[in-house]
Amino acid sequence: MVGASRTDSGVHARDQRVLISGLARVNAHRLMVALNGRLPETIRVYTSQEVDSSWRPKTNVFGKRYLYRIWCGGAAPPSLVSTCWVRPGKTRMDLEAMNEAAAHLVGEHDFDSFRSTHCQAKHARRALWHVSVARNTTHTELPPSDDAGWLIELDVRGNAFCHHQMRIIAGTLVDVGRGQLSPDQVRSILEARDRRRAGTTAPAKGLTLWQMYSVGDEKEALLPSGLSWPGAPWDQSP
Repeated sequence: MVGASRTDSGVHARDQRVLISGLARVNAHRLMVALNGRLPETIRVYTSQEVDSSWRPKTNVFGKRYLYRIWCGGAAPPSLVSTCWVRPGKTRMDLEAMNEAAAHLVGEHDFDSFRSTHCQAKHARRALWHVSVARNTTHTELPPSDDAGWLIELDVRGNAFCHHQMRIIAGTLVDVGRGQLSPDQVRSILEARDRRRAGTTAPAKGLTLWQMYSVGDEKEALLPSGLSWPGAPWDQSP
């Protein structure tokens, strides 16, 4: 069994792709039904199909979208507690400052400051083309009153991610939202290439691998025209 993306324990995945290789006595649909009958309720297979021997879960995948959810306020809805970093208190985060800070992370950079000291990747150079912070006001599970709190979503899209990169970005931007860091300090943290300069590693439960993008999904991914990097599916360099 081979997965398309590795996630930390406690991180959620809405769009994960897995290859199961071997002999089966049933077709792909019946295999999916059988798997869902045996898997715990927290894991579900949505679709299943047969592929040829050359297919891999990362075939033609050029990027990923992660959502990190933060509940800003004490009375988090029970249905959201397991998928949010609950930040108690009445003070709301400064979303404008967080977005100003997030803009420094857009582009191809060395994200050494934003990866775990245990990361095994050879380097931390990654391309992020979308980093934004917004309040979700349309979620169906929101309370009827703003007094209970805000649901904040950090939306990040990039070609690849280092170990804990998303969670460290989330922790750092929360520090900006609370006024403990200025937006320009995030640029300095990025340039320092020093993990000790960035914020805390946010809890795993707030993070969801929301979507994987394959060739043909460029518009949906909001990928800027002409953007490329070494190893991109459309990159023809040796």
